[in-house]
Amino acid sequence: MSEDVEFQTFTLSADGKSITCKRCKRTSYNLNDVEQCYCPCCHVFHDDIYPLARRWWVDNPPVTPTL
Repeated sequence: MSEDVEFQTFTLSADGKSITCKRCKRTSYNLNDVEQCYCPCCHVFHDDIYPLARRWWVDNPPVTPTL
């Protein structure tokens, strides 16, 4: 279970100037988003996600209804 505790829901670029959400796969180049580990698409601060729920959160994105 320690694997889930260490699981990160985002990746930072090597230069630290962008953050990519593992759930929506979008990248933000806004330095405030990078500093706060925030995804503007998912509207979530990654550090606020309960550590044991992180893998589930990434693996279960919201379903977009089709018309």
